[in-house]
Amino acid sequence: MKRGAGRRGKRVYLPPSQEELKEFKEAWREALLKLLRSLEESEAPSYYIEAIREVIEEIEKIPVQTRLL
Repeated sequence: MKRGAGRRGKRVYLPPSQEELKEFKEAWREALLKLLRSLEESEAPSYYIEAIREVIEEIEKIPVQTRLL
């Protein structure tokens, strides 16, 4: 075994910034709204539509915050 084998630099994880989290949250919201519109147009069962609405409401409740390093 060579000297120093297994001594690799440790990888540092940086949490996403608040702006990235806001963009991610907004992208999910837009995708779900698009899905909701298509379900309403296709006359899908009402429980599908209600489930999507509940998910959109829950996404809006999630606070955007990051962990401190």
